[in-house]
Amino acid sequence: MRILFVGDYDLAGEAIATRLYREGNRICWLTQEKQKKLWSSRIAGRVFRRDISYRTCRQIMQGESIDCVVILTAPWREKYLETESEERPSLLSLMDPVLRATSSVKVKHICLFSSVDLRQEKLLSPILEELRAGERVLRSFCQEKKLPALVLRIGCLFGETIPEDAGFAGQVLATMLRGVKITCPFGANATFDFLCDSDLADAVYRLLNINKTGICTIATGRPVTAETLYTTAAEVAGYQGKIEYGEQTHSCEGIPSQEVRNLCGWMPFYLFDEKGLLFLAQCRRAGEAVQRVADREGKSRRLNRSLVVETAQNLLLFAIAMLLTSYTTSWTDLRYVDVRLLYVIIIAISFGMRQGILATILAIISYIVSLVRSQIDISYIFYSIESWIPFIVYGVAGAFAGYWSDKKNDEYDGLLGEYQEQGDRYTFLKGLYREVVEIKNNLQKQIVISRDSLGHLYSITEELNSLSPRIICLRTIRVVEEIMECQSAALYLKPQKESSYGRLMASSANLSAQLTPSIDFKKYPKLWEAMENKTMYVNTELDSSYPALAMPVSDGEGSVAMVMLAEIAPSGYTVYYRNLFQTLVQMIQENLTRAFQYQEENRDKIYLPGTSVLTGEAFENERTSLQKAQEEYDYPLGEARVVAQAPMDLQTLARRAASLLRGTDLLGIGQDGALWAVFLYVNQETRAILEKRFANHGITLEWIE
Repeated sequence: MRILFVGDYDLAGEAIATRLYREGNRICWLTQEKQKKLWSSRIAGRVFRRDISYRTCRQIMQGESIDCVVILTAPWREKYLETESEERPSLLSLMDPVLRATSSVKVKHICLFSSVDLRQEKLLSPILEELRAGERVLRSFCQEKKLPALVLRIGCLFGETIPEDAGFAGQVLATMLRGVKITCPFGANATFDFLCDSDLADAVYRLLNINKTGICTIATGRPVTAETLYTTAAEVAGYQGKIEYGEQTHSCEGIPSQEVRNLCGWMPFYLFDEKGLLFLAQCRRAGEAVQRVADREGKSRRLNRSLVVETAQNLLLFAIAMLLTSYTTSWTDLRYVDVRLLYVIIIAISFGMRQGILATILAIISYIVSLVRSQIDISYIFYSIESWIPFIVYGVAGAFAGYWSDKKNDEYDGLLGEYQEQGDRYTFLKGLYREVVEIKNNLQKQIVISRDSLGHLYSITEELNSLSPRIICLRTIRVVEEIMECQSAALYLKPQKESSYGRLMASSANLSAQLTPSIDFKKYPKLWEAMENKTMYVNTELDSSYPALAMPVSDGEGSVAMVMLAEIAPSGYTVYYRNLFQTLVQMIQENLTRAFQYQEENRDKIYLPGTSVLTGEAFENERTSLQKAQEEYDYPLGEARVVAQAPMDLQTLARRAASLLRGTDLLGIGQDGALWAVFLYVNQETRAILEKRFANHGITLEWIE
């Protein structure tokens, strides 16, 4: 694929160009910037530094056989610290020749970068309204010309570049590095969505491969407050002053962060709240490196300018030396002093060999002039070897003194360069040392007090040590939530091994209203395959109809249950968390199998003959355990006496009520000899539904508060 980037420098453009070039695509860039470097030296691509006109765009698109055009909009995004009076180019004037050229050439894809702030329908700032107009112009133009268009709405970008090019975060860092008073126009709790440039490049590459069109939002879904941004930048810049926050509001709530994940399996790996400090530190080092290059270039220019000054000083000292020479013949004390030789040595030592050679030439000319004034024939100089001695002495003195001076200056410059390089290495190693120390402390903390330490594993084993499958299921959810750091766990029990149906036994509070009481695993082939093969299922395709992780529970002969995690953080897809989840399910498996065996062996003592109704003692034990679970885990629990509306015996009432219960409910004989039911995950709305269901079968529920 051949891609053309149009517009001024954009961090998004550089990152995407780098990714696409590494994937074997051809890259070129049309920009009006005359000198700015657009990408690193590792990328081989053509840069056209011309005015963006229809003729130029058409020639480039035809000559390079462009497949995809990417319109960059850096001057219209993330300009949160700019004033409204600041001059900026017109986006529509930039897009007009590009769109007309794409229409005549018929490219395969047109991509425009936009901002996630445009999701709001209210009136925005003029710069964002211009960006919104650009979106509408692109969509209407492509709809009329039947061209594929993709609008990418992205948040604030950050990456490893100089602060001035690193978006909103870089602007904040650059301001703090200047040491001026910091005033944030936003409130401390204002939130922004920060996206790493490499993550953006990966998302765009995937979207272009699937030929995505329309409007697509690329966001992390992890909001960063203005206070976090400014505090991180202050730590990197070493800023010690006070940060004043304003009253402007900004929120990234409601930004769809799962859209691209569901489309192509993309996920962000570098989150600002985790890696922002390291990236901003790299930005500062990159800025310092650029400044050093600029300083060296400035020094070179100063050296060129100083040549004129050095020459003027040389000529001035030569005039002084000639003045002194005119008086040495009459001064007895200076008669034997060679002022010309002294002048050559002083100039060579002070300014180096370049000025030393000039001083030698001037001294020789002065010596020849003095011989002419003494009425000595010039031909005498060429035929008398003795007359060459002053020339040789002047030349040797100037060359030696100049060489010595240049050598010392070169050694000083070399030492200064080494010192600066050592300073850079020290800064890098200091940052690396801090990162290593932080990792070491985290690992030490994990070994001593982490969730998967031996002591905690022992406590988990004790917590799951019960002879009631229902209590084990409830405690399983709590343990899974704590260990896997999520609130989306569920456990389905498969009562009959030959059946494909599972019954919901326990779930996280967040999922209680979303999950169905039963599930047919055969309708989910991947889950059924995992259950048949007794293997873990990992949703690497990010299919929204499947859970993120699922692991069957086996009793040795077949699968009797399945533990699921509906959603997990991106870090949960690592091998570490998968092994942790597998180990945890195996611990549950042993306790759950043992509880089932106990109930099967003591079925006559636990259930009334021929029914699934618990006996008085067994029901009281289960009821007490569920009440403790309610206190410990805050499970919503409801208790009700089951009363027949028409006269019927207890066994008939029990069979009819048992057929109406959910998988998480409990039915048994109470202490008063009546039939009681315990319902999990109930509220006022659920109670009304249950009352209606039982009433349709001639049964009344008398709730106990």
